[in-house]
Amino acid sequence: MSRLQDPDSSTRCFLSPLRNIPGPLTARLTNRRAEVISATGNAIKCGERDSIKYGDIYIYKPNAVSISNPSDWKMVLGSLKFLKSDYYSGIDLFDIQNTLSGRDPKFVSVRKRQLGPYFAYGYLVKMEPTILRCGIKSLKNAWDAQLARSPTGEIEINYSRDYILATMDTIGGLVYGQDFNCVKNRDNTLAQQLLCSIKFQAARSMIPITRYYPFSKLLAPLERPFRKYERFCRAAIAKRRAYLAEGGDKPADLLQGSKVRMDETQIVSESMVMMAAGADTTSNTLLWTTHLFMLYPAVYVRVCNEVREKFAPDHLITYHEAKAHLPYLEACIFETMRLCPIAGGQAPRGHFLPAGTEVYLNFRGVHTNRKTWADPFRFVPERFLDNDESKRNFYAFGGGARTCPGRNLSWVELFTIMANMLKDYELRMPDDLTYLGPEIVDEHGCPKKMDSKSFFVNTPIYPDRDCRMVLSKRV
Repeated sequence: MSRLQDPDSSTRCFLSPLRNIPGPLTARLTNRRAEVISATGNAIKCGERDSIKYGDIYIYKPNAVSISNPSDWKMVLGSLKFLKSDYYSGIDLFDIQNTLSGRDPKFVSVRKRQLGPYFAYGYLVKMEPTILRCGIKSLKNAWDAQLARSPTGEIEINYSRDYILATMDTIGGLVYGQDFNCVKNRDNTLAQQLLCSIKFQAARSMIPITRYYPFSKLLAPLERPFRKYERFCRAAIAKRRAYLAEGGDKPADLLQGSKVRMDETQIVSESMVMMAAGADTTSNTLLWTTHLFMLYPAVYVRVCNEVREKFAPDHLITYHEAKAHLPYLEACIFETMRLCPIAGGQAPRGHFLPAGTEVYLNFRGVHTNRKTWADPFRFVPERFLDNDESKRNFYAFGGGARTCPGRNLSWVELFTIMANMLKDYELRMPDDLTYLGPEIVDEHGCPKKMDSKSFFVNTPIYPDRDCRMVLSKRV
């Protein structure tokens, strides 16, 4: 079936096969509304507002609908028949598809066979010492050194910065078998290059004209750090190969975990994607979980009590220990990913709704769907305790054929960093952070979260200002 032709405005309004689906008039007339929403990073706010106003399915563009019903999500993500749209071609690196941009089902299947063994829990068990060393141990070393110099026994940290440095170090050890020492050296150079690279690829996807000269020049300030990031990744791969050529022990890293060979371009592309996807998504999940603990003191007290009642202060909590003994912490992380979804925008898939209609997955809409979630805008981890139905609804965003390949790794990092931090430290908001807190409420009557934007990943707009926290040793 061929795609619908681009009709004139009257046809869009009165003759479109989507005319009976609710939605904004401007969305029926032009793609520009959706492009502006994406380019300004307002997909989360608009997705929430529009799903409340128009319901579970509404017009997003003249030839596209947005869906927010969990059962519809399961159907879309549970089958490769719902292909990723051409939107994702902007994420292709070196003009080839990768794990994130893959649109061809055969390609996706091959990548799963190539990378699947690396992300299996059995393989990650071998890597847990690296995850612990690069993650929570490096953070504790940095924080304890600062606390030792503090006359008050307290320090102020920026958890946005510290989490991204730790996850960068972890991915460095896992992907390349090398220590980047970002936390140890307090060096965020690579992290900034990575974040600029994500914005660069997001812009190319959201504003397709920027892929072509001369409009590509508009992205020069983002492309320069992207190229530095590329050179860094290529150098890291070369360093690893030289180490092996000299007789060094084979590190248990990504390239050893893959059982199906990739060529040079594929290796570089996938390693860059893994650095970006693995570090940024996990660090932001940690970030939002910490932020919500500060906004909901009763939740923070309960999760601290759970961790401290189960484990002694000098015990390093492993993933399997946390998974087995900390159900409330797990519930808190689930609830964070529901309330503050990391992929917070609209993810397009092509499908015939009629022929040629695109389907956009509304992350914010499905996670605040009033038919599914009671009091959807409030942080209530208890909804994930012994409630399989809630968990099934949550997994609607990542189940079946399109499950995130790195989800197991992310859970290992989330559990080990968060559990050990809560066990060993006291956390509180700085006294001068008066514009955020449990008593500052939003339009839903819930504690107001810090302002955020979504360019692929849901991130704070002002992390240097808002992601500050006072940390002290647990008494």
